[in-house]
Amino acid sequence: DPCAPVPPMWCAHRGEMRTTANGVTLGADQSVPFADWLRAYTVGAASAGGQSAERGSLTVGKRADFVVLDRSCEPPTVAETWIAGTRVFP
Repeated sequence: DPCAPVPPMWCAHRGEMRTTANGVTLGADQSVPFADWLRAYTVGAASAGGQSAERGSLTVGKRADFVVLDRSCEPPTVAETWIAGTRVFP
């Protein structure tokens, strides 16, 4: 379904690796490093939403909501979730 939501980690992984669902590499020269994807989904999203003062980075005074990623999986998976500085998953 072209209108279905795309999971962020899947999108970042495909953008970094430039592979299709069938494993074919397309436009490897257009690969975007995972760190750039992560920045887009964190600092970039907070900035775009006008919320840079409260979220987007781990900085004193901002919300301590974040995930710990397991990059040994493809695409990366969420290993831990923290909300307001408290681990809520697993």
